[in-house]
Amino acid sequence: MAGEPWRDPARALRTFAAAVGIETELHKFESRDDWTYSDPKFATAKLGSQKAFDDRIAELREQYGSCITLQLRLGGLVLFSLDGAHDWAKIVQVRIVELYLRIDKACLLALWGLTDPSLAVRLFFFPEALERVVNVPLPDLEGVVDTTRSNVILVPDHDIALSGPHLAVLGGDAVARWNTSTVPIDDAKVATLYEHARKLLKWVHYELRSLTPLHLAFDTITAPKRDDAVAGVFEAQWTICSLLYIAEQSRWDLSTSTWLATFAADKYVAQLSLGSAAATRAALKATGGVPWETAKIIGTLARWVYGEDRVADRLTVLQVVVANALEEKDAAVKGTELLRQADDIAKRVEAAWKAFIEQKLDKFFGQLKQLEETIEATSRAYHEQVQALTKTLIDSMLAAVAVVVGSFIAAMFKTPFQPYVFWFGAGVYLAYLLVFPILVGLSASWQRFSDSARMFGRRKEEYGTRLTPKQVDEIVGTTVSDRERWFKRWFGFTVFLYVVVVIVVLVATVYLPDSIRTWNDRFSVTEIAYGKESNGIVPVMIRGENFDKDKEIVIILGGAAYANTDGQALKVHGSTLLSLAVPKRSLRGVVTVRQGRSSLRRELPLPR
Repeated sequence: MAGEPWRDPARALRTFAAAVGIETELHKFESRDDWTYSDPKFATAKLGSQKAFDDRIAELREQYGSCITLQLRLGGLVLFSLDGAHDWAKIVQVRIVELYLRIDKACLLALWGLTDPSLAVRLFFFPEALERVVNVPLPDLEGVVDTTRSNVILVPDHDIALSGPHLAVLGGDAVARWNTSTVPIDDAKVATLYEHARKLLKWVHYELRSLTPLHLAFDTITAPKRDDAVAGVFEAQWTICSLLYIAEQSRWDLSTSTWLATFAADKYVAQLSLGSAAATRAALKATGGVPWETAKIIGTLARWVYGEDRVADRLTVLQVVVANALEEKDAAVKGTELLRQADDIAKRVEAAWKAFIEQKLDKFFGQLKQLEETIEATSRAYHEQVQALTKTLIDSMLAAVAVVVGSFIAAMFKTPFQPYVFWFGAGVYLAYLLVFPILVGLSASWQRFSDSARMFGRRKEEYGTRLTPKQVDEIVGTTVSDRERWFKRWFGFTVFLYVVVVIVVLVATVYLPDSIRTWNDRFSVTEIAYGKESNGIVPVMIRGENFDKDKEIVIILGGAAYANTDGQALKVHGSTLLSLAVPKRSLRGVVTVRQGRSSLRRELPLPR
């Protein structure tokens, strides 16, 4: 730690803050240049003992040296200062004072030897503060990023390594290479880029004085968490800046904190919107890809436009591709749609530029439009087929429920329960299901899918002769193949569900009637009583619930079985009482009662 004081720059600050009761969210008090805290109503009782206070002061001096200012004030009088003597007795006599604490971070960087005249080096104790400082409207970012020198931002308390030509954000062990992570800015190149942009683009309601995508570009990133907040805010700002440098016109809507960018060329026009840095970061995450790779694609497009000669032509080609790709999209999703299609748009820009060089731009985009319409029509056909499969499947499921429930109700109204009614209803439904939804419906759906796939294949081959097979493959991408796989998966899932329904209905047809017939066989036994003995015979009365005289009831007592179907040895009185007469010698142990087909048995001990 002694040789690397930057390892934990906020260590002494945290210790002091905890000791005197300063608010735990210390990052709230950190700005770009310093960490400053002031409490006009600080209770001196929080200082603790003089020894404890002196120990904390010694730690602050050891870590921050002359870069820290700490004062206890009472009105215009300074009761305590790090660079002066103090009277502890007088301090503790005052109950309320003003506590003022400031750490000059530029001074601290110099103290630790982390400065270089060719670099703009900034230090942040807390990653939350860095995220907050960078998460501002793009024009305000020029107060954070030095556009005349390469920027190195150190956040030792956060494990990250973000490196670009003129920007590095380093944390953890990566801080050690702070002066080897960037190269000096090429002032002439940056100035030329900015001049081209001001000449070719229209910026409304905002002004970028010197900030360009080159200042925010980064080529590599290392962060333990995929959703890294610090990396995310830089990705968003780089994306926004790059888009403003490639859109024909852009406007900042202060009331909604929204960027409106217009891409227009030839006959294509598309306007897209992006929110603040936080909203753009969320949009990058919502694309489903890796956010920093999407940001890099957009940033690379901007660097390609301004990187070589014929800047105006490059800008025109890019704007035509973007406008063409987005013009039919819903305006509400165009901003996120551009990010989602970033990789595909970059490939199409490359192909369009080649066509432009060969003086085939008009023909290229006409054929491109036709191909895109074919792709859209094929994808829409697959989507409609999946919807039809889904509707038929849902209808069949509902019909299955209705048939099973209806057949069950019809059978239940027959006393006793008549299984043939249930079998007939379920059988008719199974025949219908096998013939129409499964055999006819699924065959027709698969035939329509096969016809659409063959037709698209022929059209794709035709466009391959007009453009090139490689260009067609790049434009088509995985759009149609993804839809085909989606349809096949859904078709297989539908077949599976139909098979499950058939099996369930068959199983219900075989096993459910027998189970239903036993439902009414359930009963309970609550009490046993004896009558008056006569000639060694004792009347026995068994009380309970749900006895059914129309079903066979068997009582096992003393090793003998008595049934209501065996010469009336057992009599059933309503649904709550059974009576029988048995020899007195049988009245020992337990009595067992069962009813109907149910395997349910009830046992009660015989009273003595």
